[in-house]
Amino acid sequence: MTSLQLWVLFGVISLFKLGSTFSLERISPSVNNDIQKLKKYYKTDDPSLFQDGALFLNYLTQPENLESEEKVLFKETVRVYIDILKVMMNSTTGQQPIQDSLQNLSNELESLLKSLNGETHLKENLQKLWKIETRDHMVQRKAVFELQQVLTKALNLQAKQNLKKRRRRQNRSGIQH
Repeated sequence: MTSLQLWVLFGVISLFKLGSTFSLERISPSVNNDIQKLKKYYKTDDPSLFQDGALFLNYLTQPENLESEEKVLFKETVRVYIDILKVMMNSTTGQQPIQDSLQNLSNELESLLKSLNGETHLKENLQKLWKIETRDHMVQRKAVFELQQVLTKALNLQAKQNLKKRRRRQNRSGIQH
């Protein structure tokens, strides 16, 4: 390995370490200590915890990848329209011009839905989350194992939202003066 490659590797490792340290700083030492106690108590180093994949981490994305509520609402509205148009097509037998129009509109809405930035899986993910058996001992152990990462992501999101709010307030106060 050349010295340049070693410096690049060192830089990447340093950035990774700095990023993970910064993220962990958002979690208070007492909360972090509690998480470590729970991890030890629930034996979260057991390989059986990793058999079915992550419990919550698969649902979480980086805050910058989150879709706005408005976008999710819009996509679901378009889906409901598509369903309504399909029901209307089934109830208008014998009226071909109307059925053709309904089909064209349905196709257009489906095309629009596909063209929107990515598919929203929020609804499906929420349904899966609601089905998690909270009394299951394995689920509890997995939850403890993932708690620090989930909490870090939530605190990072909270910090980002607070920063946006602060910037909006500063912009408004700057405009008024």
